[in-house]
Amino acid sequence: MMKLSFLLFILVLSLTSLPQNLTGIVNETGSFRQFLMGTETNCAYDNWLSHISEGLARPGYNDYPRWDRQTVGFGTYIPPDETQGQNWSTISSFFCNQQWAAAESEINGNRFPYDVVNFTDTDTGRTYYMLRERLGAYYDDNGTVTTTDDEDGSFDYGWGLVVFNPNATSPTVIMVPHPNDDYIGIPLAWKAFTTLNARYLMINGAGREVYWTNEGEYDNTKALSDPSRNALHPLNLTYMLCCDEIRSLLTAQNATIKREFSMQTHSYDTNLHLNYANCQVSAGNGQSCPNLPIRDLALSGTDVINSAPYIIHPANSIGTNSSVLGSNFWCVNYSIHPFQFNDGINQFTVSNRVDLPGYGANCQMLYSIDGWNSFDVFDPFFHIEMDELPDCYPQTEEMLAWFYGWNTSTQTWDLASRYDHALAYYQPWVYALQNSLSYTYQLNDNLAPSLPVITNATITGLCSLQLAWQRTYEYDFKSWIISLERLIHQGGGVFTVVDTLVYTRDILPKLADQACTGLILPDIPVGFYYKLRMAAVDYSGRSSAYSEPVMLAAYASAPMVTNLRLKNSLSDATHITVEWNPVPSQVLTNGYRIERRNPGTTNWELRAILPQYSSRYTDTSFPNPDTLTYDYRVVTLGYNNQTFIPNTCFRGYFRAYTAPQNIAWEFINENQMRFYWNPVTTTLSGQTNTPDYYELIRSDTPDPSQGNSNVIIVNEAEYWEPIDPNPEFGDRWFFTIRAKANTVSP
Repeated sequence: MMKLSFLLFILVLSLTSLPQNLTGIVNETGSFRQFLMGTETNCAYDNWLSHISEGLARPGYNDYPRWDRQTVGFGTYIPPDETQGQNWSTISSFFCNQQWAAAESEINGNRFPYDVVNFTDTDTGRTYYMLRERLGAYYDDNGTVTTTDDEDGSFDYGWGLVVFNPNATSPTVIMVPHPNDDYIGIPLAWKAFTTLNARYLMINGAGREVYWTNEGEYDNTKALSDPSRNALHPLNLTYMLCCDEIRSLLTAQNATIKREFSMQTHSYDTNLHLNYANCQVSAGNGQSCPNLPIRDLALSGTDVINSAPYIIHPANSIGTNSSVLGSNFWCVNYSIHPFQFNDGINQFTVSNRVDLPGYGANCQMLYSIDGWNSFDVFDPFFHIEMDELPDCYPQTEEMLAWFYGWNTSTQTWDLASRYDHALAYYQPWVYALQNSLSYTYQLNDNLAPSLPVITNATITGLCSLQLAWQRTYEYDFKSWIISLERLIHQGGGVFTVVDTLVYTRDILPKLADQACTGLILPDIPVGFYYKLRMAAVDYSGRSSAYSEPVMLAAYASAPMVTNLRLKNSLSDATHITVEWNPVPSQVLTNGYRIERRNPGTTNWELRAILPQYSSRYTDTSFPNPDTLTYDYRVVTLGYNNQTFIPNTCFRGYFRAYTAPQNIAWEFINENQMRFYWNPVTTTLSGQTNTPDYYELIRSDTPDPSQGNSNVIIVNEAEYWEPIDPNPEFGDRWFFTIRAKANTVSP
């Protein structure tokens, strides 16, 4: 697989000036590794992990190493009250801000059994500062005759160890929340801390079975001495301040990523999670789309999995192991997007068969991912679970003992090398993480994002836009940008812009996902045309150009015409005109359906489909002229000709009268003549009714439509016509009389 070419970048964390007065601070020089898990005579005490407070709430529930049996009463855990918690937070704040003397003074003022320790590590040459608890008078012979595994001294408070590296080059916080039953968590955390040159190392000072709710039978959810489950645990209070210190430092340096990298190391009983890969990796429970450093969706090969070799361990390279390939060394908690290992020769799909993704309400996870976009190119939380006896070994008690230092020739535990096999086996993930983080925190491929290519854009409903595009491969990808110009069609292909809707990851978190190829934009304002374009932006502030625009139409959601009315209802039953005030022109519709039905029926008959700007329809087809009434309605059309039913309909009444009978006239005098006829009382349907008025058309031709005519309205069955006193020769007039009905109001 092709690797990105980067200039090597080391994040150097700036330092505040060291205080000159170190009075009260303990100064030590020695091997930090031996202080943690071996013999170092230059320290107030050594083999720190052997002093962790122990508890056994449910025998057989968690496995422990043979040389470190768990007992009740070896050390304690004191839950802090509110005042103690506040005072501990003050101490932690001084400590994180390198105010060592102030932290020591606050410790002494509260009589906490702690020291601030200035520790020079002879293994690395680095200077560390510690918040370290003093030992209390406890003793445990571990149930053996030999004294080599005896544990002399434990903790009264059990609040844990905090190690600060002021010259760190990696803004990383490493925590071991369960140091007793996850007993290889400490050596691998030490390995990661020193290899990564991380900022903080934090190890819980009490096992999670030391202090719990004491309700029913114990399980891990009831532990109160567990900082991953108890937000008031002093180590969690310190953790939040450590993270805040890193965030402030990164912000001051204008770093690309302004969030700590938080890591937790765990291990699990080898007989409880069978047939899983050796390392179960997660960006946190519920985080189904892991990104850097766990997975690189840009496929540059710089993620943790692709930074490790295909063959993790050849056969018999660490004892009698079978060959260990990446495919059975790694599994990752993910369900969104494929995950492949590819070194150009070998390829496999990274397993997502994980049953230990971490506690869903892990306090440190929640703090580190709070406000973080889960689709971001960087994930600030890294959770790893390691099998305490990998499946490449025979799953026997003898092999488990060998893996942790049992010497068969001397029949003794070689405590000085008890973690050597575990370190040799699992340290490949540490080196892979080191390689990945060296690129991740630089987060710059020196390339502008590629031009987005839209493959589909469809209004799928009244207010949803279904959008699809081609994915990109950008190492430092930050966000897709979707631009929607809202337009009003003024006619003739002329549009005016109302405004521009812009969608980014801040509005739709999924737009932070570079492998995303489509989504649905909900709640698009309807009744407009849209010009759609896309762009992409990276963490270096570089943007692509905008894509070619796509024109869309989002039809109005349930607009209705107003002032629906009937214009005419004529006595000859030839037409009815329906009029309305159309939907406003700036509201986009697809026109209107004109529908009619006979009263008493439920089926509407389509009469016409008219364009949006129409305001009248004349109906001229009536198969049954004896039908007195028809119902009409005007239905607005939307997307895909979806109909919006109005809340009312209007009824047109036919009163089609018979022609007047027995028309006659008489001269009243020389100036006037009278027309009269029998009153009309019958309609075409046979019902008795009187017309609203009569219409006389006086014309100079037999067909009124062919000559000059004059319409005269009278209310009675007679009409008085004035006589021209000076008629011209040849003048003649033709009269047509019709019974009529007034316009019907609905």
